[in-house]
Amino acid sequence: MIRPDTVTGFWRLTASRTIDVDIGIFSGVHIRYGGEVRDRNICWFEQKGHSFDASCASGGALRTAEGSVDDEGLSMRFWVGAATINFSGKFTDAERVQGGFSGGVIGVSVTGDVPATLTKLPPPKPADTPERPSAGLIRLVWEDVRKGALTEGRYEGAAVKRVNQGMSKEIAAETPQQLIYLGEILTRWRKEQRELLQDVYLVQTNAGRRMCRVSANPQGQVVDFSCLALPAGNP
Repeated sequence: MIRPDTVTGFWRLTASRTIDVDIGIFSGVHIRYGGEVRDRNICWFEQKGHSFDASCASGGALRTAEGSVDDEGLSMRFWVGAATINFSGKFTDAERVQGGFSGGVIGVSVTGDVPATLTKLPPPKPADTPERPSAGLIRLVWEDVRKGALTEGRYEGAAVKRVNQGMSKEIAAETPQQLIYLGEILTRWRKEQRELLQDVYLVQTNAGRRMCRVSANPQGQVVDFSCLALPAGNP
């Protein structure tokens, strides 16, 4: 087993296609899962000593986490009020962690492991190939949010609310300079019983680094969009 010198970097989370999470203040988190394994999230890890912070693209409960790392593996905890969603795993090599999720309340695990794998991505580099259509879509949505007026017909129904919640005014005021594609993730909206494939990008702006995701329906309308700030530094 070889562990990395640092876990700082982008990591892809692979887990079951269907993961349903029930959260109770006192009962904790209970997780049910099934179906084929898919890429479910992309996260940026920023290591400081034996701990690290995680910022993740999928949003919702799995948006930010606190983690720890040692010679054997790593663990991280996502807080949802008093309840937690916990991941722990062992290094199988320098770029792969095999483990699983569990739910808990006030740090105590109350459900068994949901199998999951973390794979470290190569440092992102500008692509030599033409941009994916979703990159142009991010720029269009970004400009709409900056202007404070979403272009009519560009967004599907409830997407207007999601866009307004998915990007802060501070980030929208920045200028996207370079978009680097990180990968595609599957997100699932339990209440709507709907799945989305979302493209995830590292966006370099005049003020720093952002990680953005976007999804469109077959008609090309935006269904979901979100951008979050990442710590300064090299990817």
